Amino acid sequence: MSAGGLGTSTLERLQARLETLYGRLDGRLGGVPSLPVRTALAFNQDDGPLMARSIANYALFAVFPAILVLIVAASVVRVDAKNTTK
Repeated sequence: MSAGGLGTSTLERLQARLETLYGRLDGRLGGVPSLPVRTALAFNQDDGPLMARSIANYALFAVFPAILVLIVAASVVRVDAKNTTK
């Protein structure tokens, strides 16, 4: 006995029953339930998590220098404003 005491044949019957129910539900709802499933499978097959991590990493390292540039530009504008008012 495997999987918490259930036999292999029991698991196979349960899987077959769930696939049948899912197929009937998918057919009644016009394929809408299968869309997120297919999307998630395609996302994983195309290395989506790796790409998402890469984009997040690049965005993080692009934001920090942009903030530094904005701080330097703001300080230059502020210094110029102080010098022109005197």
